[in-house]
Amino acid sequence: MARAHRNPEKMFLIIEQWELSGLTQGEFCQSQGIPESTFYYWHRKYKEEKAGFQNSFIPVTIKNEQKTASDQSTLTISYPNGVQISLSGRLTTDYIRELIHIF
Repeated sequence: MARAHRNPEKMFLIIEQWELSGLTQGEFCQSQGIPESTFYYWHRKYKEEKAGFQNSFIPVTIKNEQKTASDQSTLTISYPNGVQISLSGRLTTDYIRELIHIF
C-alpha cells in the first residue's frame, strides 16, 4: 500500500470497501497491508468529511403559519452552491415542511 495512504480519494474508497467487508478494522488492515494507525487516521478524516457534507445545509424556518395561500404563490429556494428550487401554485406550509424533511 505504498504511498496510497497519502491520497484521500483512494483512502476513502478503501474505507468504503472496509464498511462493506464485514471485517473488523484490524482484520481489514491486516488483509490489505495497511498500518492500523493509517487506517484510523483516514477513517476519522472520512467521517469528518461525511459529517461536514451532512451539516452543510442551513436550517429553514417558515415564518408564515398561514395554512394555505389565498392566491397562486411562487417560492424559490436558493442554495449557496447556486442550486435553485422553484415551486408555484397553491403552497401550504405543511407541503413545504414535507419537502424540507425529504432532503
